[in-house]
Amino acid sequence: MTLITIAPVLSLIVYVLAIHPLPIRWWGKAFAFLAIVCVSMKYYILHLFGGPVFFAPDLPRSVLYGAAWIYAALIAWLAFLLIAAVIRGVLALGLFLKYKKLPQDWRKWGNGLNIALLFTALICAALGLFWGTCLPPVKEQTILLKDLPADADGMKIAVLADLHIDCTVQRENITEIVRRTNELNPDLIVILGDFVDGSTDRLGKDVALLSGLRA
Repeated sequence: MTLITIAPVLSLIVYVLAIHPLPIRWWGKAFAFLAIVCVSMKYYILHLFGGPVFFAPDLPRSVLYGAAWIYAALIAWLAFLLIAAVIRGVLALGLFLKYKKLPQDWRKWGNGLNIALLFTALICAALGLFWGTCLPPVKEQTILLKDLPADADGMKIAVLADLHIDCTVQRENITEIVRRTNELNPDLIVILGDFVDGSTDRLGKDVALLSGLRA
């Protein structure tokens, strides 16, 4: 399934679990559902205004960060809702078998929980975005290999992975990654994908900063 077919399905699940039970008018539910659909189709909407690169449209950094935050929050909220639905279902079954009915405020409690999960998802997405845009720490790992040639003993290899250079990555961050790598005095530098999200016309100068790497 492609993203364009998955998005309405995800939106419908969120609607059924969290929006439909709310005590609001039909037009409020319709507006909420439309908003969820728009968020779930983030990539297509941003591509419409900032193409031609699908996953890295040419749009202001604040717009991309904001869209990423809301989209991540929606995905997290969906996961929370599904987990809560299973737990509530088991609990409801137990209460019904014991008392032959559910508490009077059962739906009200459920709506309150769904709203609390939404705020939790927003906070988790914000933290994820913050940590995901910070410079990664340097991690050192000793690798032991059988029958390693003596000349290679003690070789220091610097591995850079998933740089994903795009218009949200500041040039200062790339320069700092190069500086930290060179500071380690590696014998070999290995750069794993993905290098860049975008075209060389837009991001060639940013990627060129990696030419400062020395080994």
